[in-house]
Amino acid sequence: MKGRGKTVVRRHLCSTAVALLLTLFNTALSAATLEAHVDKKQLIISEHVTLTLALINSDTRLRAQGIDPNVDLTLLTDNFELSIPQASNRYSPFRNRGRSSSELTVTLFPKREGQLTIPSFTIDGNSSQPIILTVLPTDIESIPLVFTRSGTLKNALWLREQTIVYLDLYHRVELKSAKLGGALESEPKLQIQLSQLPQADRTEEHNGIRYNVTRTAWAVAPAINQTIHLYLPDVWVETTTGEQLRFPFKDITIDTIPLPEHVPSLTFIGKPQLSQTMVDQAIPQHQSFQLQITLQAATNIINLPPTPPALPFPTGLKVYSESGPRKIVEGSDNGSTTITYRYFIMPLAAGAYQLPDLTIPYFDPERSAMSHVTLSGQQFTVTAAPLPVPQNAFSNKDPHTQTPTENETADSALPWKIATLIVTLAWLVSVLIGWRQHQNKKSTKAEPVPFTPTAADTAHPLQAALLAAFGTRTLNQGQQQWETQHGADDEVRATIIQVQQHYYGQQKNGPTDEQLKKQVASLIQKIKNKHVAEDHNDRWRPAAFTAKQ
Repeated sequence: MKGRGKTVVRRHLCSTAVALLLTLFNTALSAATLEAHVDKKQLIISEHVTLTLALINSDTRLRAQGIDPNVDLTLLTDNFELSIPQASNRYSPFRNRGRSSSELTVTLFPKREGQLTIPSFTIDGNSSQPIILTVLPTDIESIPLVFTRSGTLKNALWLREQTIVYLDLYHRVELKSAKLGGALESEPKLQIQLSQLPQADRTEEHNGIRYNVTRTAWAVAPAINQTIHLYLPDVWVETTTGEQLRFPFKDITIDTIPLPEHVPSLTFIGKPQLSQTMVDQAIPQHQSFQLQITLQAATNIINLPPTPPALPFPTGLKVYSESGPRKIVEGSDNGSTTITYRYFIMPLAAGAYQLPDLTIPYFDPERSAMSHVTLSGQQFTVTAAPLPVPQNAFSNKDPHTQTPTENETADSALPWKIATLIVTLAWLVSVLIGWRQHQNKKSTKAEPVPFTPTAADTAHPLQAALLAAFGTRTLNQGQQQWETQHGADDEVRATIIQVQQHYYGQQKNGPTDEQLKKQVASLIQKIKNKHVAEDHNDRWRPAAFTAKQ
């Protein structure tokens, strides 16, 4: 009995020990860990290394940019130059097999030779191990003659917020030719505001070697609340020595942050800039002067209001306004666009005047809240002056000038009389000939030619109806024509995109046929009315052209 009791106790202790070991093993497997890896630990000064931070078994996302970042990459800036970090996340639906994992990848370019340390990072109480890199010197022959770098200034954007996507070509030799293999593409298509900026050239020192750099850049803003994938074109280069090089395309991911519901449509995202010309001297009564107000904003050029703001000018001023062309600001590092509004003002009475303030609301991406910018109106003085009288061209006569005699006047007018007679006779002859031809011609009634729709119109009736309403050959031309006349309109854009996706898209998860027909009918009626209902309190309505007295 005693032996059997000891055996039972041993079995119980073994079972308890095994259960405890399994519990500890599962706990170790499910515990969150932060790991740091590099693709190589020894490199030369002209090379780069890729650092990957991985947070495993945690629902926390690694973020180095955007709102509330939890990875401080400034710890690396003393020893390295950094590329734009790229984050990725993976999720496991089986909670007992581990939770989510997040990775952050960044390319490091060493600033000097020797032993460089990648410090430890800490996230949610988990720390990675420091990594020591050995950076070796290099000679001029191993430094690349030509290379490219690409990236974006910001990869997490609010809806309609603009950033710059760039592709830099570095070269320290003369180039015979350098060109892009295509255009910048996006996925999903037609869901970004895109404009290519003028090329810019500069010189830059890299690893002690001076390079000529040509930057190709695009201003990009997401138009939908969805992640945008950008594909930069490849680069084809030929040096003057005949060497041909190709640099493959690069891809960039931009995350879109939805705007709060209270933000009005077409609100500027980011603070615009306002400036004006100064009225620094007294203005005589009845003499007009010009006031210029310039609006500059980091936005696509189509988002700039094409008409001047309707300012409430004081009584006693006669005002006419007009707009200049919308332009891209050359040399701008954020893709800014600008437009100048001109006001021609004539004071009708003497006295002191106060011009009105101009206030523009905008959404501040840094504070995630609405704000406004105000341009203060100027004060100026009008001095009394008589109404200017046009001078008579014959009022100031020179007494020494001889007056032509009556015979001289008749002689000088004779050639004009002869010419007038000849022209009159020629006109009468042409009228007579035309009348005779009309009498001899048989009267025939032209039958109207009935409209015959093409095969494309028959297959795509909604598209044909929109084209007929716009009066254009393509829907894109109709959209551009509408936005030029009335400004950007979310309903017009959305309806056109849905019609295109309905007929040509691969995904059929859009609105039903009946819903789409109602949207198209509503847009056609809106086009026929040729105007958009406007809020009378909106200072940007076209009533700005009305002269005030």
